[in-house]
Amino acid sequence: MRLLAKYTAEAKSGEIDDLARAMAVELTVEVPEKVIDRYPHLHEELVAKVESIDSISSNLYEIVLSFSGDLPGTDLTRWLNLLLGNCSMLQGVTLVDLEIPEGLLGGFAGPRYGVEGVRQLVSVPDRPLLATALKPRGAPVSDLQKICRDFVEGGGDVIKDDHNLIDDSHEQFLERVVACVESIRSSESGRRVLYLVNLMGPAEELDRRLEDALNAGADGGLVAPWVLGLDRTRKLIADHPGVYLGHPSMSGVYTRSGGGIASRLVHGTFARLAGIDGSVFVNAGGRF
Repeated sequence: MRLLAKYTAEAKSGEIDDLARAMAVELTVEVPEKVIDRYPHLHEELVAKVESIDSISSNLYEIVLSFSGDLPGTDLTRWLNLLLGNCSMLQGVTLVDLEIPEGLLGGFAGPRYGVEGVRQLVSVPDRPLLATALKPRGAPVSDLQKICRDFVEGGGDVIKDDHNLIDDSHEQFLERVVACVESIRSSESGRRVLYLVNLMGPAEELDRRLEDALNAGADGGLVAPWVLGLDRTRKLIADHPGVYLGHPSMSGVYTRSGGGIASRLVHGTFARLAGIDGSVFVNAGGRF
C-alpha cells in the first residue's frame, strides 16, 4: 500500500532527476545517500520512490513520488510534514494532487454531514443554500441579534460567525452565542436554520467554548484549519458533534503561486480528512 503524491517543480532539464531524488530523501529520511546505503532497509521501507518525471513546459516538470503506507499515520500533522515538509522551502515546488489508498482513508472519519447532510438538516433538497456571515466585531450584541432575526425571517439557511467575530473571554463568547441562538430559534417558524460559532481563541479554551455553544443550541462551528492547525481541527471536530465549515484564513500562504499546496487539496482533500463538511473558498478575483 503506497500513497502517491504529485508535484510540479521548476528546474533546468539537467537538474530535474537530482531534484526529484533529493525531494524523496528530504521528505522521508533527510540524510546523505551514503547513510542510506549503510541501512539497506531504508530504500524499501522509508525513502520515497520516484515513480515518474514528465515535462510540462520549459523548465516545469511533474514529479510523482510514492510513500510507504506505513509513514503517514492518522494524524494530519504527520501528513503535512511527510508530503511537503522541508520541501515547502524550495522555490517552485507545489503539491498538486494525491492518490490515497482506501487503507489509509479508513483512518479518518471524514465529514459527518457533507453537502447532502446539511441539506437534509435544513430541509432544502434542491435550491442553492443561502448563508451569511455574522459581523462586525465591535457591534452591540443587540445588533447581531437583529441581523440573525432579519436573515432568518428573510429565508436564510445558515448563519456563521465571521472569522473576525472574536470574543476576548469565554463569558463574552457565551453571552453573545446564547443571545444569537435565541434570536434565531424564535424566528424559525417551523424551519431549521443552522448557526455555526467562530472557534478562534486560545487553544486551551476551544473545547470548552464549543461544548458550551452546542449546549446553548448552536449547530456547530466555523473553523480555520490553517490557523488552528489541521490536526487540531480534526480532533476538535471528532470530539464534538455538529456541522463544521472551514474558513480559508491563512490558506493563501499554502496556495499562492511559487510553491505550496494546490487549492483543491487545501479546501477539498485535507478539509475532508479533517472532518470539515464544507469549505469557504477563494474564487477568481480574491473573494469567496
